[in-house]
Amino acid sequence: MRLITKTQLASTLQCTPRTIQNYHQIAFAYIDDYENDYPVFAGEPLTSSRLTEYQTWLLRQLYLLGQRLASRKLIPQIIQSNSEQYTKEYYEQTTNNVNVAQLIQNI
Repeated sequence: MRLITKTQLASTLQCTPRTIQNYHQIAFAYIDDYENDYPVFAGEPLTSSRLTEYQTWLLRQLYLLGQRLASRKLIPQIIQSNSEQYTKEYYEQTTNNVNVAQLIQNI
């Protein structure tokens, strides 16, 4: 598994690192699996760590969702209404990790 930084993901998606940071904050606040995928030190998630493939996939999903919406403020409501579509289990069941691996490979 290849881990990437938020800055690398931003470059691949052709957006600013701040944009990825905004989606990170949304994911961290509303999606437990996203937070739980970070390594933990002294009881706190190390959010400065590189992203796992699941986290990369999730931030990409949120970025693409945000591109289709008039306002990012709707994203938390969409996440809460469709929470099962943003879990790590859903990611593992619906992807064979090829898409994420290809995304990471392009970095």
